[in-house]
Amino acid sequence: MSAPETQPESPIPHHGNVFGKIIIVVLIVLGFVLSFVLGTQMGTTTVATGTVTNTGNVAVNPSASGTQTPVPYPSRSSTNIALPKGVTSPTTGYVFGDENAPTHVQIWADLQCPYCAQFEQDTSGPQKESLDLGKSSVEYRYISYIGQGSMDAGSALGCASDQGKFEEFKNYAYSHQHPRGTEFTIPELLGFAKPIGIPDVKAYADCVTSGKYNQYVLSMTDEAVRKTVKGTPLVLVNNVSALDAQGKLDFPAFLTAIGLPTDSWVKRTGSEKVN
Repeated sequence: MSAPETQPESPIPHHGNVFGKIIIVVLIVLGFVLSFVLGTQMGTTTVATGTVTNTGNVAVNPSASGTQTPVPYPSRSSTNIALPKGVTSPTTGYVFGDENAPTHVQIWADLQCPYCAQFEQDTSGPQKESLDLGKSSVEYRYISYIGQGSMDAGSALGCASDQGKFEEFKNYAYSHQHPRGTEFTIPELLGFAKPIGIPDVKAYADCVTSGKYNQYVLSMTDEAVRKTVKGTPLVLVNNVSALDAQGKLDFPAFLTAIGLPTDSWVKRTGSEKVN
């Protein structure tokens, strides 16, 4: 009895499977290419966590919840950034004193930084005297290194500056800093209006709540990152750091640099170095 005949497999299904697999692979590859192109055109950004960083045209600052909140802003050369009174460009600060003075002091600071508050407390007297005598000029560059409250406070400072209350806001903010881990809030910053004597409270409130100068603070923060400002305060006297390796100020040397005799101020402070 002969074995039953078996029909040979048709070559058509075999080739069909091969062609089908090739088509699937091609479609997958095309999908990857298309998604890459679209993603590039849309400008997608990967946001780092845990630090204030800069991802191209996006400044990243911690929000109140501790997460990173990307905030797009124009380039440093853009003229679209609103500038507070007393500021002339998105990458410069508030300048006081005679521009032709022999000494220029530049201070990079964060309004939530306790060391910045201490520096201001220890040096504001001699700095004011030096400014009044025309011995020096000073430029304050406020940035957002600590968190969202730093940006909000920096923006609110611009709102106060618009009404001639820069000094009052700065001093009040420094004297009302929070313990580490908590930050300034918008309602709190609105409450600054009465104690610092804001003339037009409504205009100030509208300015603060709208974040009118957020972009300026972010632009300054971007500039600080570009200039590798690693911490605050950074104090430069004629472009040379006035702080030693431990972050302390040589007070007599600072006084000499801003054109003041050292003896009287050293006696008043009781210390030759301040943090």
